[in-house]
Amino acid sequence: MGRKVTVATCALNQWVLDFEGNAERILRSIEAAKAGGARYRLGPELEICGYGCADHFYESDTLLHSFQALKTLLEADAARDIICDVGMPVMHHNVRYNCRVLFLNRKILLIRPKMMMANSGIYRELRWFSPWTRPRHVEDYFLPRMIQEVTGQDTVPFGDCVLSTKDTCIGTEICAELWNPNSPHINMALDGVEIFTNSSASHHELRKADQRVHLIRSATTKSGGIYLYANQRGCDGDRVYYDGCAMVAVNGDVVARGDQFSLEDVEVVTATLDLEDVRSYRGELLQPAMRTESQACIRVKVDFSLSGSDVFLPTQQPLQWRFHTPEEEISLGPACWLWDYLRRSGQAGFLLPLSGGVDSSSTACIVHSMCTLVCRAAADGNPQVLEDVRRIVGDAAYDPQDPRELCGRVFTTCYMSSENSSEDTRRRARELAAQIGSTHLNISIDTAVKGILGIFSAVTGCSPRFRASGGSHRENLALQNVQARVRMVLAYLFAQLSLWARGRPGGLLVLGSANVDESLTGYFTKYDCSSADVNPIGGVSKTDLRAFLRYCAEHFQLSALGGILEAPPTAELEPLTDGQVSQTDEADMGMTYSELSVIGRLRKISKCGPFSMFCKLIQAWKDVLSPSEVALKVKRFFRMYSMNRHKMTTVTPSYHAESYSPDDNRFDLRPFLYDLRWRWQFRCIDEQVSQLEPKAEHRGTRPDRALRTEPRPEFWMETDPLLGGSAEFGSGRADSCASDADDELYLQQAVVFIEDAIHYRSINHRVDAGSLRMYRCYYSRLCQWVLGATIAAVLLLAFVERPSSLSKSSDPRRRSEPWNRPCGLTESIEMFCLLVFCLDLAMKSYLIGWEEFKKCKWLISYMVVLSISVIDWVLSISMLCHENLRVRRLFRPFFLLQNSSLMKKTLKCIKRTLPEIASVILLLALHLCLFTMIGMLLFAKTDDQQKNEEWLLHFRDLPRSITSLLVLLTTANNPDVMIPAYSQNRGYSIFFISFSVIGTYCLMNLLTAIIYNQFRGYLLMSLQTSVIRRRVGIRAAFQVLSCQTSQTAAQVLVRVDAVLKVMSRVKMKSYYRAAINAAVQAHADVGVMDREQFRKVFDELDKDRITEHPPLPQYSSVVLQKLQLLCSHYYLTVLGNAVALTNVMCICTVLVLNSEKTTVERNNSNLEIINLCFILYYLLEMSVKVFAFGWKGYLSYRNNIFDGVLTVLLLVLQITIFIKYTPPSPVESNSSLWELVRLVNMLIVFRFLRIIPDIKLMALVASTLMDLVKNLRAFAGILVVVYYVFAVFGIWLFEGAIKPPPGSSGLSDTSLQNVSNVTTECGTYEQLGYWPNNFDDFAAAIILLYNVMIVNNWQAFMDAYSRYTSEWSKVYFVSWWLTSSVMWVNLFVALILENFIYKWDRSHSCSITEVEKTQYETSIQLMFREQIQEPTEEELLCELHRHPHLHLQW
Repeated sequence: MGRKVTVATCALNQWVLDFEGNAERILRSIEAAKAGGARYRLGPELEICGYGCADHFYESDTLLHSFQALKTLLEADAARDIICDVGMPVMHHNVRYNCRVLFLNRKILLIRPKMMMANSGIYRELRWFSPWTRPRHVEDYFLPRMIQEVTGQDTVPFGDCVLSTKDTCIGTEICAELWNPNSPHINMALDGVEIFTNSSASHHELRKADQRVHLIRSATTKSGGIYLYANQRGCDGDRVYYDGCAMVAVNGDVVARGDQFSLEDVEVVTATLDLEDVRSYRGELLQPAMRTESQACIRVKVDFSLSGSDVFLPTQQPLQWRFHTPEEEISLGPACWLWDYLRRSGQAGFLLPLSGGVDSSSTACIVHSMCTLVCRAAADGNPQVLEDVRRIVGDAAYDPQDPRELCGRVFTTCYMSSENSSEDTRRRARELAAQIGSTHLNISIDTAVKGILGIFSAVTGCSPRFRASGGSHRENLALQNVQARVRMVLAYLFAQLSLWARGRPGGLLVLGSANVDESLTGYFTKYDCSSADVNPIGGVSKTDLRAFLRYCAEHFQLSALGGILEAPPTAELEPLTDGQVSQTDEADMGMTYSELSVIGRLRKISKCGPFSMFCKLIQAWKDVLSPSEVALKVKRFFRMYSMNRHKMTTVTPSYHAESYSPDDNRFDLRPFLYDLRWRWQFRCIDEQVSQLEPKAEHRGTRPDRALRTEPRPEFWMETDPLLGGSAEFGSGRADSCASDADDELYLQQAVVFIEDAIHYRSINHRVDAGSLRMYRCYYSRLCQWVLGATIAAVLLLAFVERPSSLSKSSDPRRRSEPWNRPCGLTESIEMFCLLVFCLDLAMKSYLIGWEEFKKCKWLISYMVVLSISVIDWVLSISMLCHENLRVRRLFRPFFLLQNSSLMKKTLKCIKRTLPEIASVILLLALHLCLFTMIGMLLFAKTDDQQKNEEWLLHFRDLPRSITSLLVLLTTANNPDVMIPAYSQNRGYSIFFISFSVIGTYCLMNLLTAIIYNQFRGYLLMSLQTSVIRRRVGIRAAFQVLSCQTSQTAAQVLVRVDAVLKVMSRVKMKSYYRAAINAAVQAHADVGVMDREQFRKVFDELDKDRITEHPPLPQYSSVVLQKLQLLCSHYYLTVLGNAVALTNVMCICTVLVLNSEKTTVERNNSNLEIINLCFILYYLLEMSVKVFAFGWKGYLSYRNNIFDGVLTVLLLVLQITIFIKYTPPSPVESNSSLWELVRLVNMLIVFRFLRIIPDIKLMALVASTLMDLVKNLRAFAGILVVVYYVFAVFGIWLFEGAIKPPPGSSGLSDTSLQNVSNVTTECGTYEQLGYWPNNFDDFAAAIILLYNVMIVNNWQAFMDAYSRYTSEWSKVYFVSWWLTSSVMWVNLFVALILENFIYKWDRSHSCSITEVEKTQYETSIQLMFREQIQEPTEEELLCELHRHPHLHLQW
C-alpha cells in the first residue's frame, strides 16, 4: 500500500476567451507540477475558457474552443504520467454544466459537473449553468469526434463520482460546494475518500482570506483527509481580482500555500504527504457505524498510483498562515489588478487627475505600489513581466529597477486648478507626485469654464453666480458641476495626446478616484473625474483609505501624505474664504465618513431598509446620538441614495473590494428611480421616535444636543475605576476629568511617560499606581547597574570555566597547568545570574501584560533561553561538572542582546541588509570560481618539474586553488602566490593583477558602498520608530495631565504648575531639565499650555547640548586686566604647543643619540635637567591660565584638565627623581633611574596630544572617535556577541587540535599525536611560531579570531587547522572572515563615515576657537535627525488608542 504521495495545485492568471494563452499557462503548470515530482495536478475553475465569460457561455463557440484546447492538452507530452484536473464548460443532453475533466495519458477518466452553484454577491452561475442534481449518479457522456480521435474513447463517465487509484481515492469539489453547509466532502470522507480537491474562482475582498482558510482547515479537521485548493489569479477581464492562495491542507493543518498577491502568471504549489497520517487520524475520529450513514460513492478505477517507492521522502509540515492587513491588501490587490488591466489593454500607462486629497492620493499610491511590484518581479527574473513592461514603455532593452523611474514612464498626474483651488492642495499634489516619481502637469481650467459659461450667457442672457456671491442653490450647484465636468473632458484629452506631445506612441488609461462611500450617496458629479476607464478604489471605504495612506507613508517613505491626511476632505468647487477652503465633504453630506461606512454595511450586508436600519442604529449610536438625530441621519442618507442612484448606472468600473459596494453592474441590482419621500418607511421611523423621545427626556438626555465629530478622548486605567466623568457633547460646560484623589496618579503617569520619551522606551506598559512604582524601580540606576553587572558576570564566566584562561601564557609549549576551579564555584555564580534574569523576565512580563507578552518575540525567546540554560545547568551539576559540552555557553550572549533596544534595532537592520550583502558575496563567489577555473587551466601540471612550482604550491587541486585565491582576495598572501608563476613568465602577472583589481578593489569596495547605503536606510527606519516613541510618550503625558484641568469643548489644556511639578520628579540630565523648565516658565503668565505648546517645550530633548563656559573673573586693576587679556589670548596656547613640540624633539634627539647604548651606559641627568625646564614652563602656563580664566573657567575646558593633570604629575615625578637620584649618582642606580625617566618622557610625549583641539580637522577626527566610543555601543555589543559565539564554537571544534611536536620546551611528555601534520615550510603556522594562537581556552580563541579578522597571515591559521583536523575547518574560518572582516568591518566603516560627515557638516563653518569652545554631544538619533519624519497628530492618537492598558474613549 502506498504511503507518500506528491500532489500539486496551482493559481493561474487566466483571461476570458484567451484559449491559446490559457492552454499555454495550463501546460506550464503541468510541467512545473511534474518537475516537483507531483502525479496529480489541480487547476482553477473553468480555467480553459476563463471564469468570467458571462453571457459568452451561451455561445457554442465557447464550448467548441474549450474542447479544442482540451485536445491540445491531451496531445501534449507534458501531460503524460500525471493525472490532470482541468475546468471547462460541457454540454450534456443540451444542458450546460460547469465541469471538471480528469485525464491521464490521453485518456479521459471522468467528467464531474458542479452540483452547487454560486449565485450570490457578484456570482450569477445559474444564469449560464445548471447544477447536477443527481448525487451518486453517473451517465455516459459521448465525446466529440475530435476528442475520440485522440483518446480512442467513445464515452466517459459523467456525473457525481470519485477517482480510485491503486493507492488512494480522490474526490472533487468545485468552488461554492465548499461553502455549502452540506458540502460533498462530508459524505465522501465517510466513504473513504482520502484526497479532496477544490477548483475555485474566488475573488478578493478585504478581510476575506481568513474565511477561506478556515473553511479548508475545518473541512479536514472534522473527518481528516488531504484538501487541495486551486484558485484563479488576476484580472480576467472584469471588476474582480482573483487572489490565488492555492494551498494544501492535511488533517486541519495547512502544509503548503501560494501567494495571495503576485504578478506571476503561473504558480504551482506541490506537497508530499503521507496517506498513513490520514488513515491514522480517521482511525480515531470515524466510528464503524458512521460509514452506513453515507451512500456509497461511485468509483472510477484507474490503473495508476500517486505514490512512489521512496518511503523516506520528506513530507510537508504545518505552517503558520500570515494574513495581510487591510492596508496591505489595498496596496497589493488593486495594484495587481491595475497591472493586468494595463498590460492586457494595450495602452501605455495611466493618467490621474491628482487633487491632493485622500482619494486621488490613494489611487496614486496604488499605482506606485504597482510599479514597485513590477520592479521586484523583474528583478526576480519574471520573463512575462519584463516582456510586458518593455512593450508598455516602448523600449525593448528596458530593465525596470527603480519604481519612481518606472512611474515616470507609465504614470502621468495632473493638478487641474481653478480660481477656487487653494495653494495647499496644489503643493500637496506636487510633492506627492515628486515623491512617487510620476510625470506631473499643472493645468488651469478657468479658461475652459469661462468659455462654457460664456456660451450659456450668450444664449440665455443670464449669468449664474455662486451662493457666496448671492446666487441660488441651483446656480451654485450648476457652477460646481461645470468645473467637475470640464476636468473629465481635459483628462481624456491629455490621456489621448500627452504621449503624442512627448513623441511616444500609445495612449493612457484614465484612472478614477471615487471611494465606495461617495458612490453610495452619489456625492460626485455625473460625468466628472469619477468617469474614467477604471477606478482602483471604487470599492474601498474612506476610513480604509486613510489607514492605507498612513501605511504608505511609512512603507514607501512618502512624507507628503502627512499633510494630505491632516487636511479636511473637500472638492474645492466653491470660492475660497480669505484664501481658505470654505467647503468640506462631510459638511455637505451631513455625516462623517465613518458613519457612512456603518450605514453602507447595514444597507447591503445586513439587508436593511430605512426602518430596520434606524432600529439598529439607535442601539449602536445611543451613547452619541439621540433617536431623533439617528432618524435624521437615516432619512438624509436614503434621500441622497435614492436621488443619486441613477449615477451608479454610469459609474466607472471599479475594483470590487467591499461587500457593500453599490456597483450597479452585477453586484447591487436595484432600481434607479425611487420615490424620494419614502412616505411609509419614514412614517414608521417617526412613530418609533415619538415613543422613544419622552423616555430619553425622562432620563435627562437632551434630544436636541449637537454631535461632536471629534470628541476628546477620555482615559481610564486597567486596574483602577473610570477616572472622572465624561463631558457632555457640545454642552459648553466643562467637567473635571478626575477627582483630587486621582491627581497624584496622573502626575505619576506623566512622569513615567516623559521618562519613557527621554529614553525612547515604549509606553505600552501597565499604568496603575503600583505598576508605575515597580516600573520606575526597574529602570532605576541601581537595578539597571545590577542587571548590567549580572550580564557582564555571566559572559566573563567563559574565561574561568574549563578550559580555563587563567594562565600566564596561551602557548602550549610554555603554558603552566591552569587553575581548575572546584565544581560548583562558577555554577553558583551562574545560577545567581540566572535567578536575576528570571526576575528580570518576570518584571518585564508583568509590566507589559500577558497579551503584549505573547506578541513579544524577544521576551518569549528570553524565556526559552533561560529554560535551556537552567536545564543545562542541572545536567552539569548532576554530572559533577565533567560534561564535555555546555550548550548554555552558546546562549549567554542573548542576555546582552535582549537588554538593549538599540542593539535589537541594529540587529534587525543587519538582518534586513543581509539580502543585499548576499548578492555581492555571490558575485564575489562567482568571481572566485571563474578565476579558479582559469588558474587551474593556466597552471596545470607539466612534464617540466621546474615549471610546476605554481601548480604544486597553489593550484594542485580545486580546494587549494580556491583557498589560494580567496586569501589573495584579502591580499594576505600577495605577492607570494604570484611569485612562482611570475618568475617563469611575467605575463602571468596579468592574471593575478586582474583578479585583485576586480575582486579586492572593485567588488569589495562595492560591497562597502552597498552596506553603507542599505544599512543606513534600514537604520533610519529603526530610528524613526524611536522618534515616534518619544513623541507618543510626550503626547500621552499631555493627555493624562489634561485630565487635571477643567476643559471646554474647544480646547484641551494643562496647567503650568502641574508640568513643573512633573519635571521636578523626572529623572533626567540637569541641563535638559533646566532648559525645559525655562521654556515652561515662559507660559507662567497664562497659567496653562495647549498641546502644541507642550510639545514644543520638549523639543529641547532633541537639541545638541552646547557647553557654556563660565565668565572670566573681573579684576579692578588696569594692569591685571591687561595681563588677563594677554594670558587668555589664543596665541598663548599656540606658544605652549610650540614649547611642547620642542620638548618632544629634544627627547627624540636624545633617544637617537643613545639608541646604541644600554640603560646603564646612558647619562640621564642632562635629559632630566632639560625636562625640568620644560615642566616649569608648563606649570607657569597653567598658572597664568588659571589667573586669566579662574578655576571654574579653567576646568570647564577638557583640554585644560588634560594638560593640568599631566603637568602636575610630571612635576611630582621630576621632584621624586631629583630627591632620590641627586647627581652624582652611582652607576648601578642608572637602571632604576631610567625607568622613571622613561615614564616622564612617555608622559611628555602623551601630553603633546593637547594640540588636537587646536587643529580643526584633527579635532573633528578625535571628536568622531570619542562619539564612536559613546554611541556605537550597540554595534560593539553585537560584535561581542559574534566573537563570543564563534569563540565557543571554535573551542568545541578545535580545542587541543594543534599540539607541538615532541621535545618542544615544556612539553617533553607530549604524545606523538598529529606529528605527521607538522611542517616547517616558510610562512606556515609552525615556522612563524603561532603556537599561542589556538582554541585551547576562551581568551586564546578571542585573540585568534581577532588576528583572523585583521586578515594578515590568516591563511596560516586556516592551513594549520585544516591539516591538523579536516579540510572542512576552512568553512569555519571563511565564515568568520565573511562575518567579521567583510560584513562587520564594512558596517563599522559606514557608521564612522556617517558620524564624521555629520560632525563635519556641523563644524565646517566654525573657526578653530569656536570648535574648541563648543562641544557637541552627538547621538545616533541626532545624526539622522534631518531625515526622520515627524509623526502626525492622527498617528499619535492612533498609537495611544492601541495602548493595551491606557484605554481611550472617542
